[in-house]
Amino acid sequence: MNVEVTIKDLLTIYWSQTVLILGLFFGIIGYFGKRHFDLKAKKGEINYNAFQNFGMQAFRRYLDTFIDFKRTVSIAKDMTQVNESLLLLEKAEAEFSTFLDKKDNKILNEITQKLSKLPKYFNFNNHSEILNLVINDVFRAEIIEECEILVEDLKQAFRRKYLYID
Repeated sequence: MNVEVTIKDLLTIYWSQTVLILGLFFGIIGYFGKRHFDLKAKKGEINYNAFQNFGMQAFRRYLDTFIDFKRTVSIAKDMTQVNESLLLLEKAEAEFSTFLDKKDNKILNEITQKLSKLPKYFNFNNHSEILNLVINDVFRAEIIEECEILVEDLKQAFRRKYLYID
């Protein structure tokens, strides 16, 4: 009993079984190929969403720290408070800067540089002249106002990058 099946026999006599086997073969390959690419796309989406969420959290922390810094500057009793608040702001800036491109990092660095000049406009000496105190208050207010404008620019850039809002 010698059974010999040729390609001609497969295509003529056993064509339905051949189509079924080829269909199952390519169906299984297609299924696992689709699963592979779906999982790869899902992993990329998860990574992107995680990066976006961490960036949003870092931005929120930076804004909160900036607002706390402005409040501290307005009610500071000594330089220690100002310096501690400035250090917290610099820490928040370092964390947030990892999520920005070079252009937006320049804005962030400019804000930090301007704010780091603030301590020289503090004079906690009770015997200071009123004119010096007023001048220092004006300089501090100007620096804070310039930084608020830069923070608004940073907010717009962040919205465009992460929220796709103009």
